[in-house]
Amino acid sequence: MFAIQQAERGRVERLTKVHLEFWDSYHDEFTRSEKTTLVEALIGLGETERALDVWTTIDQSEMDALWQGDMDILKARILFAEGPVQDVSSARESFRDAMCHAEDLDRPVKQDTLIEKSVGVRLMNELWLGTGCDELAVFAEYLGEKLADEPMPDGIDPLRVNTSDVMDAHSMRCAGS
Repeated sequence: MFAIQQAERGRVERLTKVHLEFWDSYHDEFTRSEKTTLVEALIGLGETERALDVWTTIDQSEMDALWQGDMDILKARILFAEGPVQDVSSARESFRDAMCHAEDLDRPVKQDTLIEKSVGVRLMNELWLGTGCDELAVFAEYLGEKLADEPMPDGIDPLRVNTSDVMDAHSMRCAGS
């Protein structure tokens, strides 16, 4: 199993390197989704400075509130990660910005989706950072209520699966808090 994981990581590293070299020469040839995919790969490889470089070239002028919220969450993930651009205070501000974009969405289901995603990603990043369990209680309570009030069969909703995984991580770290 370990060999398979390492082979996959090597494949991602090679593909990311190739795409990053192309991006360096042809910023404007990448679509928004291609750039966000490159940013995700760079975060995963610990290349946060390059991830922020790519993120700053994404044209956000035509984005609706849901896309904008996702962009704020992505920026927060870059800023939470260890590396030369780590700025936890600014990362938390980006999460707050994402929550504000939820207010601009016209359908409650879209609002709930953006809020749940933002809270889940923030909680996971705060757990990784080592933030105290007492400070995380409000996030865990919100997600716990989502899971209790709106259960979904496993595998149906990727966001709900992620929320469940985040809550498992929180329970393991903060049991008894």
